[in-house]
This record gives sequence, structure tokens and C-alpha cells, in this order.
Amino acid sequence: MLIRTTPLRALEDLHLADFTRSSGNLYRERTQLILNSMDKLARMPGPKFVYIHLLPPHPLFAFGADGSPTDPDDFMDAQGDYPFDLYAAGYRNQLSYISGQLKNAVATLLADSPRPPVIVIQGDHAPGSSQVRNSSRF
Repeated sequence: MLIRTTPLRALEDLHLADFTRSSGNLYRERTQLILNSMDKLARMPGPKFVYIHLLPPHPLFAFGADGSPTDPDDFMDAQGDYPFDLYAAGYRNQLSYISGQLKNAVATLLADSPRPPVIVIQGDHAPGSSQVRNSSRF
């Protein structure tokens, strides 16, 4: 957001930097780090309270339905907005991927924890685009 609202945007406009792709890579890496840490969490000794906040399925849309990398720019128009169809496709892809990964993470926690864990999964809200919220097509 800072880059897109300051003169730094000129670097991207001149194709001297691609901040969205870099952000997409960081977004994927952070998400994968969390998902890949479940087995370590389960084996850590002693009681613990673990809070994890996953951003997907919200933008940036950096995962395909199978977890493959996508380019977040492919889901935005030239102004950086999300047209309905692109937002819905990106959201659905990430929802598919993250749902499968959460199932795997819960299975890992249940299998690898020395004591049966208490697992709470909470979804914060539906898609964030006002175009999506106001549409019955999603």
C-alpha cells in the first residue's frame, strides 16, 4: 500500500521493480512457513497456546487451487482494483488450497501431539471485495 501510494510507484511503473511479485513471493513463503510448522508445534514439549492467523484466502492472490504460485497482478486491473470475476477466481483458488492445507495441518496435530490437543479454527469473514459482497454470483 505504501509503495502504491507514494512516488516509489514510479519504480514499478517504469518496470524497474516488481513489488507485487515480490509481495506475492513473501506472502507464499509466510503462509508455507506457518503450514509447514505444524509437526514441530505438535512435538514441542509442554502445554502451549498457539495462535495462527492465515491471510489466505484473502488477497494477494498468490496460490492456485493446487498451491502453485500465481501472479497477484493477474487478478487486478490496471488501477490495482479487483474486478468481480478475477476476485472470485483468486479467492476460490486460495480457499481451495488453504482448506486442504488446514485439513492436513489438523491431521498432523492430532497424529503428532502426545496429548489430544484442543484445536479451534475460526474464519473471520467472507470475501472482502465490495463487488463480491454485493453479488449473488459468488
